[in-house]
Order: sequence, then C-alpha cells, then structure tokens
Amino acid sequence: MRRRARGQLARYCVMLWVAGLWFQAAAWAGWIIEQIEYANLGAEGTKTIQYIAKNRLKTVGENNTFMMDFTKNLFIAADHENQVYWNGTVNEYVQEVKAFHQAANDLAREQMEEAMKEASPDRRKTIEDLLQQMHGTGTSMPPQATSKRPKVKVVQTTETATLAGHTAAKMVVYADGKPYQEVWLAKGVTLKAELDLQRLRGLQATLTQAIMTDLPSRPPVEEDPAYERLFEQGYPIKIVELGEGGEPESVTEVVRLEKRAIPEQEFQVPEAYRRIDLHEFFRDELDKLRKGE
Repeated sequence: MRRRARGQLARYCVMLWVAGLWFQAAAWAGWIIEQIEYANLGAEGTKTIQYIAKNRLKTVGENNTFMMDFTKNLFIAADHENQVYWNGTVNEYVQEVKAFHQAANDLAREQMEEAMKEASPDRRKTIEDLLQQMHGTGTSMPPQATSKRPKVKVVQTTETATLAGHTAAKMVVYADGKPYQEVWLAKGVTLKAELDLQRLRGLQATLTQAIMTDLPSRPPVEEDPAYERLFEQGYPIKIVELGEGGEPESVTEVVRLEKRAIPEQEFQVPEAYRRIDLHEFFRDELDKLRKGE
C-alpha cells in the first residue's frame, strides 16, 4: 500500500515538473519578420526585427523595443541603453507622445529665437522664415476641415520576384490617378490568425498623427477599402513610396519572413530593467535636445 502511494506521489511530482517546464517554455505559433527601411534612397537602412504571436507585436530596433498587446490594449516601450521600460495603455502613450512633440517644438523655437539675436542679417531672415513656418503649424491653430477622400485604385502588374524566399507580385497603388506606392505582395501569406492587422494600421495612423501634427487632415490612402483588400490577399514583402512624379522616394523591404513558434518570454520585459514614468522618459529626451545630443 505504501509502495503504491509512493508511486502515485512520484508520478504526480513528475507531472508537476513537466507542467512547470511547459509553462516556462510555452511557445505560440507566430512569425519573425526582419525588415530594412531606407528613408532616403542611397542612405544607410534601418533594420528592425518583429515578433508576432497571439495578437501581440514586438518590434526590436537598435536601442529600443516596442511591444503592443492588442487583446489587452497594452503598450510597452523599453530603452536598452538605460535598461528602463514603461508600460500602460495605448491611449496613455499617444497622449505623452503628443505632449513631448509639442515640448520639443517649443524648445526648438526658443533655441532659434536665441540664435537669431546674434545672427547676421541674411541668417536672421532665414531663421525668421523657419519660425514663421513653425508658428503656422502650431497646435493652437483651429483644425482644418477634412478634405475629400482620395480615389484609390490598385493594379496588379505581370512582374514577379523572389524576395525573402517568397514569390511576390508587383502591385501599383494609385491615388487620384497618380502612382502612390509599389507593393510587392507574397500572396497567400497572411498574418490574420496571429495579429489584428486592421487595429495595427489604426494604431500606426494614430501615432503618426500624434508625432506629425502638421499633417493635412485628408484621409490617408491606407484607410481606403481597396487598399485594405490588397493586404487581405497576402503580406507586403516590399513597399516603395513614390513621389509626385512617380519616382521612388523610400523603401521598406522584408529580408526574412519566417513562421515559427515564439516563446512566451519574448514578450516579457527583461527582469533587470527598471520601470519608469513615461513623463520621466520624455523629460530625459528633452534634456538631450537641450544639450544638442
């Protein structure tokens, strides 16, 4: 009887041990995406790596990491250099970004006004023009009325290419009859099961508007149903932003698109990192601007 009890206890302990290992090393089906963005053609690109699983997106850059959990409406920003992080709601982050952007603009105006005092007449005129432009894009101006939505058309070409190990078809997006983007689409490759792409695009638009407050209020091309349907067909391996004359201006290209299990730990902040107030983080960034860093 005792031997049987000891055997049951041993099996129970083994089950707990195995379960503990599973929870520690739990992994979820997801994607790893490595991409390079060239803000200006001919310039050095900026590389980021994205991890996607369970409606969460983690983007790792050179000195920072941003994580978004769309199910929990959670946003995490981590600074690798100082080993600090902040977490909170998406709305809280957007409000702090807006406040920082306004404070940075105010600081730039103060510095330019101070520099104008000792500038030569020609240089002073240049600074005055810049200040006038900055005052013209200030947040104190009344909001502009939303203009008419651009007419969007997506045309598939016969061109294909192998990019990041996937066959991609070239699509051209037109806005009001003018070329707007080239999108190289890997058809059949979708992330719908792992990520709410519509919410992601909405958040990206909100963050862009928070940073670029002087953007016109015209509805973006990316909100057009024709554009959204394009990304229901597959994943964009390469996006080329086109200028007014149809010339390439910037490029974002995926160099690795791989489906694999993502460990739960990948979406956790490192234990050694210290949590800080987001206002403190942006205050430090303003101090760097004041020092010209």
